[in-house]
Amino acid sequence: MPTDAPETLTDLVMATLAPHGRDTIDTLYERCTDPATGYQPSRTTVWKLSSYERAETVKINPKVVGAVAAGLGIPSVRVQAAAAYQFTGYHVASTVAGATVIHEPGSNPEGSKTREVLDSWEREDQR
Repeated sequence: MPTDAPETLTDLVMATLAPHGRDTIDTLYERCTDPATGYQPSRTTVWKLSSYERAETVKINPKVVGAVAAGLGIPSVRVQAAAAYQFTGYHVASTVAGATVIHEPGSNPEGSKTREVLDSWEREDQR
């Protein structure tokens, strides 16, 4: 990944692994349990997330993201943003009208179309 690109899920996992970090796959895996569901991904899944090529085979879902966030000891929203960028090419923008908006790098999430969609969703929620 380019050095000026947003961080990826693999970046986060690799940063905690030895020789530069404090963990091995085994010590990281032991802490990876999603606090909301109790889900713990397999040791192999955690290992796969430590490599860009292997990570492509992992089915990313909220339980995996929550478990990795818990294992790394960082906010879930940071891991969600990293996973979104790595697996979709999108990254998290600032909050727009109370919602978190993901978008392509370089696009304007504050545009009128975005606000129009968010406003329509809010109107639907109020019904």
